[in-house]
Amino acid sequence: MRIPSWLQVVMSIAILAVVLWHVPVEKRLAAARSAELIWLFPAAATTLVMLFFRHFKWHRLLRAAGLPASVCARPGYRLVAVWRRADAHG
Repeated sequence: MRIPSWLQVVMSIAILAVVLWHVPVEKRLAAARSAELIWLFPAAATTLVMLFFRHFKWHRLLRAAGLPASVCARPGYRLVAVWRRADAHG
């Protein structure tokens, strides 16, 4: 059973609120000041590579389903593909 997206958002906000409530502002600022910015580039590069592979996966899935494969121009097609696939099986 899949958790509804709105519930995922509510749970994420609640967890973030609890963490921010329990960690003092001074500690959060100290952690931000002591962060090494040299790690920002590898993190951003890894994220971009991951997004590329996600795009490639959805592109192939949509083409296999016979839907237009321009995922960048129409990000809503992910929902259409999931809906059509579920409809086809049930």
